[in-house]
Amino acid sequence: MSVLYQEKHQTCFNYNMPAEAVFRVKDLPASDTLARVDVEESKLVFLLEGGAFVKVGRHKPLRVDAGHFFYIPPHMRFYGHQFAPSKILTCTFRGQPQFCNIYSLESLAGEIKERPGKSHGIYVLPVRGRLGDFLDLLEKCLADGLQCVHYHELKKRELFLLLRAYYTTEELARMFAPLLGMDHTFEELVMSRYKDMDTIEQFAELANMTVSTFQRKFKQTFYTPAGQWLMERKADRVMVDIRTSDKTMEQIAYDHGFSSLAYFSNFCKRMFGKSPTELRAERF
Repeated sequence: MSVLYQEKHQTCFNYNMPAEAVFRVKDLPASDTLARVDVEESKLVFLLEGGAFVKVGRHKPLRVDAGHFFYIPPHMRFYGHQFAPSKILTCTFRGQPQFCNIYSLESLAGEIKERPGKSHGIYVLPVRGRLGDFLDLLEKCLADGLQCVHYHELKKRELFLLLRAYYTTEELARMFAPLLGMDHTFEELVMSRYKDMDTIEQFAELANMTVSTFQRKFKQTFYTPAGQWLMERKADRVMVDIRTSDKTMEQIAYDHGFSSLAYFSNFCKRMFGKSPTELRAERF
């Protein structure tokens, strides 16, 4: 069925365009490869049908089957490859998830002693009980054309209340671990300017810190030394161009600041263990 008075809804300034909505449903054919690059928002991904191998950054791929969901942190390189026709429902949000007005993300900080997911970088949970009912009704309403901003915001709040009600604090802490304990002001500075910085010294000056203070703060926030993190982000951007664009290797090398094709090839072998040509030949 469709919502009544759809034309009136669509002319309302509170009506979402589907591409801008908090919740979206998407059908994905088998063997379709997705890449999510430098997106500022967080995203929860619910696999309603099918199955996929997913990975973040340079972690190992992880299989996710229908009836499960996972979290993608902001600014994180994400890849997905469906091994069967699939349907996903996504929830996009900024900042920290608000479970309720008295229980915040920081309340989870003591539930885990270390950051999980070192082998895969993604923590997967099953859709259980009432959450399944919620997703089923939400999918139907979106299909009917219910794209009001207020509806999406209310459903987002309901979603986090359901997560709080039907999942343990340890499960939630593991899922949202990338957001725990982060200095978000410092994080925003790094994420908004890192592509413009050639050296750590430039970054430290921008942050009005000594190099040693900047490096210490960086590792506390991103759990990785600054130099290594910047090199990995460059490698991520190179990989996306190799895998998802039709650019020649010469053009990719030039776009990413390599002085020669040989230097570019050596970089790929050092970071990925394979040449650019071998990486392009791989499906995922």
